[in-house]
Amino acid sequence: MTSRRRLLVPLALSLGLSGTLAAAAFFQRSRPGPAPPVAPSVEAWGGASRAPFRYLATDLGALPGSPATLPRDINNAGQVVGDAERVRPPFAARFRSLVRPLGIDLDPPPRTTAFLWERGRMRRLAGLTTNTESHAFAINDRGEVAGASETFVDMDGALVPAMRACLWRGGGRGKPRELGTLGGPWSMAYALNDRGQVVGVSHTAGDAETYPFLWQDGTLRRLGDEPGYAKAINDRGEVAGDAPGHLFLWSGGARRKLPGLGGENNRVGAMNDRGQIVGAATFVPGGDPVADLSALTAFVWDGRRARHLPASGSAMEARDVNNHGDVVGSATDRGGRWRAVLYRSGVLYDLQGLLPPKGDDGWLLEDAFAVNDRGQVVGVGRFGPRRERRAFLLTPTR
Repeated sequence: MTSRRRLLVPLALSLGLSGTLAAAAFFQRSRPGPAPPVAPSVEAWGGASRAPFRYLATDLGALPGSPATLPRDINNAGQVVGDAERVRPPFAARFRSLVRPLGIDLDPPPRTTAFLWERGRMRRLAGLTTNTESHAFAINDRGEVAGASETFVDMDGALVPAMRACLWRGGGRGKPRELGTLGGPWSMAYALNDRGQVVGVSHTAGDAETYPFLWQDGTLRRLGDEPGYAKAINDRGEVAGDAPGHLFLWSGGARRKLPGLGGENNRVGAMNDRGQIVGAATFVPGGDPVADLSALTAFVWDGRRARHLPASGSAMEARDVNNHGDVVGSATDRGGRWRAVLYRSGVLYDLQGLLPPKGDDGWLLEDAFAVNDRGQVVGVGRFGPRRERRAFLLTPTR
């Protein structure tokens, strides 16, 4: 969806990882473990035979030479934004192979570039500086894109790279506008609404903590005095986010804590214009929440309380919700495999089962990241005989 966009891989970024490392963390999920405490109140796994709707899958393709594509958001016009892995120069791979026998490992995480896909074509979004890393996290119905781009800042007399929150206008054509920081060197824009308000996170001067911000009409301000991450904003101007030990909602100029879900790490995935918030919590007492993604349980906050969504296997993460209340994300099936899912009207559907019944188009749908009000879904899966990881767009057919 468009107006309440959030970070696609909220857990990893909540832990202070860069956008690239967060994407890498998503693709390195661990095997399922013990089931978290979930009390299903509805049917846990909807059969495709009962679904009153179907989907057709479209391969979003890739930028020239890019080995991987990660779609993050889709607006109601069907425009998709996200990150594409950049091709490493051949000489770099050759140099790494030469020094590896010497015990030197020069294999950094892949770098990414922001992209926009529309009407069957994908194009690169320009960054603040040339040939640097960038991320596109959200797109609204005006075609404005929120994200971050690498630039160079002066720190103690030396120019060092730093990510800066930015906003692309005009359908992502031309250079983005840098939104600034709260005084520190680093910031990220995670979400925006159709009014052009942008939220995200930034360091402050001389403080290692990160604080949520709201940018509007050229002014960036901090949301409260406590650290945290602003992950979503709706067209009413309400902001949802997470902080150590709790979730929060910023509304009417005040920040309030939302009741906990009982997990060790609760985090926001998205919020719609009705004020519904979705996300996930981990149940790993004293454990590593990144390594223990199998302990995820999804939730929906309805304005009064949070309730857990039923999972068919041991884990589920809710990533997005549209204005009709449709929730998308991923869940493990009874065999422990991650599947792209849709939660609608009390039923959890395996999206794989909603593809055409004959042949399933060669797709194995693993994760759904965003859904718009038309019911279109973007995510990643395996495609073709070689089961290569590809980005998909699902469009309802009935």
